[in-house]
Amino acid sequence: MTDQTLSPLGDADEQRLSEHRAIVTRYLDEDGRKKYEAAAGKLGTLRALLDANVFRSDQTYELQSMGIVLGDVFVQDMGFHWLIV
Repeated sequence: MTDQTLSPLGDADEQRLSEHRAIVTRYLDEDGRKKYEAAAGKLGTLRALLDANVFRSDQTYELQSMGIVLGDVFVQDMGFHWLIV
């Protein structure tokens, strides 16, 4: 097993996360964007996307984008922070 190192996000990492978030937020209207600012709004957005079957199981990038938004909930609500492994 190789050792893993943790490091803060760099500019390119931040940009990549922003691009992933945009995949999710493009489905929001103005009211949805306001709600999305709260952790509960992010979870509601994810739930709505899942309920509507917006993404197919083979849309890996889009599903990873939803995972990043879920990670943002942990950051926002539980005090976690993003790192690079």
